[in-house]
Amino acid sequence: MIAQQIGGKAVRDAFFLSQFDVASLPTMMVVSALVSIAVVRGVMGRPASWLVTRGFPASAALLLGEWALAMVRPDLAAVALYLHIAVFGSVLISGFWSLVTDYFDPHTARQKMGQIATGASAGAVLGGLLVERVGATLSVTAAFPLLAAFHLLCGVLILPLRTPAGRRATASDADAGIREGLQVMKRLPYLRHLASLVFVGAVSAALIDFAFKAEVATSLAQGESMMRFFALYYTAIGITTLIVQSALSRRALEKLGLAGTAATLPASVVVGSVGMLFVPGLWSALAARGAEATFRSSLFRSGYELFYSPVAPRDKRATKTAIDVLWERLGDVAGGVAAKGLLFLGPVVARSAILALAAALGGIALWLCRRLHAGYVEALEARLLDKGQKAAAATAAQSVQVESLLLSVSGGMSTILSKEEFEALRRADVAEDAPTEEPVRDELERAFLDLRSGDRQRIRTVLEREPLDAALVPQVIPLLSEDKLAHAARQALLPSVERIAGQLGDVLTNVDADLVLRRRIPSLLSRGAERSAAVLIAGLGDRKLAVRYRCGRALQRLHSRNVELGLVSKDVFGLVLDEVRRARRVLEGNQQLADPQGTHSEEAARFEKLVRKRAQKRLAHIFHLLALALPRKPLQIAFRGLETGDAHLRGTALEYLDSVLPPDVRTPLWPFLTKEPIQDLPQRPREEIVEDLMKSSIHLKMDGERES
Repeated sequence: MIAQQIGGKAVRDAFFLSQFDVASLPTMMVVSALVSIAVVRGVMGRPASWLVTRGFPASAALLLGEWALAMVRPDLAAVALYLHIAVFGSVLISGFWSLVTDYFDPHTARQKMGQIATGASAGAVLGGLLVERVGATLSVTAAFPLLAAFHLLCGVLILPLRTPAGRRATASDADAGIREGLQVMKRLPYLRHLASLVFVGAVSAALIDFAFKAEVATSLAQGESMMRFFALYYTAIGITTLIVQSALSRRALEKLGLAGTAATLPASVVVGSVGMLFVPGLWSALAARGAEATFRSSLFRSGYELFYSPVAPRDKRATKTAIDVLWERLGDVAGGVAAKGLLFLGPVVARSAILALAAALGGIALWLCRRLHAGYVEALEARLLDKGQKAAAATAAQSVQVESLLLSVSGGMSTILSKEEFEALRRADVAEDAPTEEPVRDELERAFLDLRSGDRQRIRTVLEREPLDAALVPQVIPLLSEDKLAHAARQALLPSVERIAGQLGDVLTNVDADLVLRRRIPSLLSRGAERSAAVLIAGLGDRKLAVRYRCGRALQRLHSRNVELGLVSKDVFGLVLDEVRRARRVLEGNQQLADPQGTHSEEAARFEKLVRKRAQKRLAHIFHLLALALPRKPLQIAFRGLETGDAHLRGTALEYLDSVLPPDVRTPLWPFLTKEPIQDLPQRPREEIVEDLMKSSIHLKMDGERES
C-alpha cells in the first residue's frame, strides 16, 4: 500500500509538472481536495473493511484506464492521476489504519504499531526504487501498470481482515454519517483537537510542499529526469523513515508518550520552514520537505493512529475517515488558497510569506499536541467505563466475583480454635471476671455490668439505648469482634466515631489485639472525618495485609465523600511502592520454587494457590491506594479488566495504567499487573523461601464475616 503511494506520488508530480506550469499547482491542490471531500461524503459511516475491500480493486482498474488515456490525452491523464492519488491514497490508508486499531486493543496496538509502520517504511523504499528504475529505462506512463498491480495485490492481501460488508451505501447513509460524525465531535472535544491537528498540519504541509516543488520546477528539466528525481527523493524519504521508525518509534512512544511522539511532526515543520527562510535553494527545500515527510510517515503516524485506539468503534467509524481525509483535504484547500493568494505579492515576497506562515502553523500544532495527552487519558477512562459495563453485563458471575475483591470484605487470620470454642472461652473469661451481684448505684454502673455480663440480650439493650455514654465506649469496642453483636456495637459507636477515633486507633494499631476486631475497625472509621482519616493512614503501615487492606478501603470511602485526608499524590505513590516491596519478596520466592520441568507437587500447588490468592488481594489493596490519587471508577474497571478474560478490556486497562502511572511507580508495579516473571531474581535457600511463604499464607483464610 505504501509502496504504491510513494511510487504514485513520484509519477503524479513528474507527470503533472511535465504538462502544466508550477503556478497551476495550488489550483490543482484545491480541486483535488474538493473532489476528495465529495468522495468522503459518500463513504462516511461505512466500516473500514467495506471501504478497503472495494477501494483497492477500483483503484487498480482506474489506473489502467488512466494509462490508456495518457496515450491520447496526456494533459487529461495528468489531471486524472493527480485527482486519483489525492482521493484514493488518503481514503484507503485511513481505512487500513482503522482496521488496525479495530483489531488490537490499545496496549497491544502500541506494541504492534512499530512493526506495522516499519513495514510501511520498507514499502516506501520499494516503491521509490521501482519507479526510479522505470523512469531510467522507460517512459513516465510506463509506471501506471506497476501502480495498478500494487493496489490489486493490496486488494488480495486485505481479504483475510474483512468483515461482512452490509448493504450498499446510499446518499441518506452518507448524510446520516456526516451528521453522526459532527455530533460525535461535538460530544468529544478530544476528537475536535485531533481534527484541528490534522487540519493545521495539512495546511503547513501544503505550503512547504508548494515551496519545495517550485524550487524543483525551476532547477530540473521536465519528463523522465524529473520523475527519476522524485522517485529518488521519495526513496530517500522511505529509507530515512525506515531508519527513524525502526530505531526511534518504540522508544519515542515509551519515553515521549503519544502526544510527544506526534509533536515531532510540527517541530520538524517549524525548523524546516525557518531553515528554508534563511537558507534559500533546492537543498534547503529538499531537507525541509524531507524532514516533514519523514516524521509524518514514521513517528507522527505511530503516535497519531494510537490516539484512536480508546475511541469506541461506532464513534471512530463516524469520525476517523472524515478527520483523516476530509479535514486533511480542507487543510489542502486552505493551503492551496493561501499559496495562490500570496503569489500575487510576487515570487520573492510570496516565498517568505509562505514559509513564515508554515512555521507559525507548526507552532499552533505543537500546542495542540500538548492538549491531546489529557484528552487521550480521558478517552481511555471513558472506554474503560464502557467496556467495564459491557463486560459486567456479558459475564455477570465473573464480574461479581472480581468486583467482590474491591467492594466486599474478606480476609482474616486462621486460628487454632474454632469460632465456637473461641466464643466459649470468651464467655468463660467474662463470667470469671464478672463481679458478683452488688447493689447498683446508678444507671451507668448498671449499663457497665450489663456489657460485661456475657448475656447478649442485656448487652443489646445497652447498645440500643441512645446516646451511648462516653464512659462505656472502652467496653463496647471489643464487642465488634463478636459476630452476633458486631452490628449492634457498630450502630452504637457510629454517632460518636469521629470523637472516639483516638480510642479506635489505639485498638487498630495494637498488634496484640484480636485480629478480627482490628479488621472491623476501619469500616467504622470510614464514617468519620479528618481524625478518622489520620488513624486509617497510620493503619496503612500495619504488618498485617488484612488490616492494611481495610484501611485502604476505608480511606477510599472517606475520599469519595471529599474528606480531607492530608495525603498528596507523592504520599500515595510512596505507599504503593511500599506495598510493592512487601509483595516482591513473596512473589520472588514463589517464582523460584516453581518446578522448571512443569511437574507440580501437592506442596508446590498449595503454595501457588495461597500466593496467587494473597497477590490478588494485595493488588486490590494497591488499587484502593491508587484511587486516592487517581480517578476511582476507571481504576476499578481497570482492576476488573486485568482479571477478566476480555483481551480488549485488559489491553485498554494496561494502556490506561501505562498512561496515568508515574514511571517510578509503573516500572516496579508492572510485573504484578501483567503477571510477567520478575527478572534477575536473587538466589535464596529453599528453606528460607518456604518459611516466607508460610508466614505469608497464615493470613489467607476467610472468616466469612459480612460488613455493612
